[in-house]
Amino acid sequence: MLDGIEPGVIDEIYHAAEHVPGARIVEAKARWIGHRLHADVTINVDQSLPLWRRSQIAGTLEDEMFEHMPALAAANIRFSAETADHKHPHPHEHNHEHGAPHTHDH
Repeated sequence: MLDGIEPGVIDEIYHAAEHVPGARIVEAKARWIGHRLHADVTINVDQSLPLWRRSQIAGTLEDEMFEHMPALAAANIRFSAETADHKHPHPHEHNHEHGAPHTHDH
């Protein structure tokens, strides 16, 4: 995390990724610049996928992040050199509109 960002912001980045099949976050950072949020996210995707499909996954994640985070001004998404089998633990709790809080393990 950069600049003491609230943990809920990072949780929201991970939440957005839950809506994107094939994207697994390895690292997420965010910072406020004025009243606008900037995020840097590193993801794992299946390396056997064609480049156009991997780029599509990254674009979908970016769209989801903008949808989940109204204050987001910029999202920089890059691919990890790790294999897609690596699992980065980031348990967190969040609320869906339709129900009670629940926990996910990534």
